[in-house]
Amino acid sequence: MSRFLKMGIASLAVMPILAHAVPVFAASQIERGNIYLVKNETQNSAFADIVNASCNDTLRFRVHLHNIGPDPAVNVRVKATLPSGNVNSFTSTVTATADNTEPPTVSDTASVNLSATGSVAYVAGSTNMIDINGNPKATLPDGITQSGVQLPSNIGVSVDNSRFVQFKVKVSCPQPPAPKVKFACVALDVTKIDRTRFDFTARASVENATVQSYVFTTKNSGGGTVDTTTVTTNALSAVYHFNQSTTGTYTVNAVVNTDKGSTGVTNVCTKQVTVEAPPVVQGGVTPPPAQQPLPKTGAAGVAGLFAGASALGTIGHYLFRRYR
Repeated sequence: MSRFLKMGIASLAVMPILAHAVPVFAASQIERGNIYLVKNETQNSAFADIVNASCNDTLRFRVHLHNIGPDPAVNVRVKATLPSGNVNSFTSTVTATADNTEPPTVSDTASVNLSATGSVAYVAGSTNMIDINGNPKATLPDGITQSGVQLPSNIGVSVDNSRFVQFKVKVSCPQPPAPKVKFACVALDVTKIDRTRFDFTARASVENATVQSYVFTTKNSGGGTVDTTTVTTNALSAVYHFNQSTTGTYTVNAVVNTDKGSTGVTNVCTKQVTVEAPPVVQGGVTPPPAQQPLPKTGAAGVAGLFAGASALGTIGHYLFRRYR
């Protein structure tokens, strides 16, 4: 066998080995780097790696897909993560894959700092695709934060064929429980002033409410209203001065009005009083004074009178003669 023939046979023998040793390059590459940004749409911030957000703000996340070739990227899929539960800050990670890219997966992150503890949720119907100039190219189905979404077309080579996939997220903050409101009329005390006058003191209890007024209603025994008095005050008690001259039994109730509602009529703040009839003065005739006994005027009495007079005359005459 000639020398040249041997060399040819040897060359053919190593060709399969060389064929297996040649690397197979992917047909496309999605550019890596700072490709995932977020903006606060409510606060009209710019797209950035990190933004601040408050309760009820809306955020927009956007990933830039640039194929540096040499062939179009086929069956491109995009998936993003969001936190579950309440957080003070979070980082979302986006992942892009295609059937013919090298590396097969590219990813990046964007972060958000919350002003208060809250949760975030994907906004349904917000995922879409735009071109490098911001023109809409396609509305994408929901699911980018779950199993991901597939682009409806391949991504061509060059910057002009770049695509942005974006979606919105809503920030929610747990609402504190509403304060428990309580209000009640807890007592109606009665003090009797006299037969026709009574003082009624209503007392209120409130929690997360403010007393505005007390309404006192007086009814007679037949159920007819004879008086309604409103005492405007923010105090926890108020006094009603009852004054009825007509005899009978009266029922008085107190209703407490607050800025959160009214108590209504309750048994606790309902009392009865009775206006009694005026006392009857017993009339009578004053007996005359006792009569003194009259002096006796019989014969013996007359003789006695003359005897007394004669004795007095004798004494007088004696005294006259002596001192003359």
